[in-house]
Amino acid sequence: MISWRHDINSTNVASLGWDTDGGYVKFHSGGTYFYRGVSRQRMVAMLRAASPGKYFRKKIYPNYEWEKIA
Repeated sequence: MISWRHDINSTNVASLGWDTDGGYVKFHSGGTYFYRGVSRQRMVAMLRAASPGKYFRKKIYPNYEWEKIA
């Protein structure tokens, strides 16, 4: 169950979520992905980043297992 979810102001990312197993990223393109093992702190940092998309591409995408969930 998602502990928190936030819509964000980004050209690529629509919203972020997190639960104890990892982070969720929903894209404006419609896909929602789960990134296993991402910490709450990492997701909050992405939420607060000047460019959440750049943060995602540098810190999350290349470093965590993912699966498309929707």
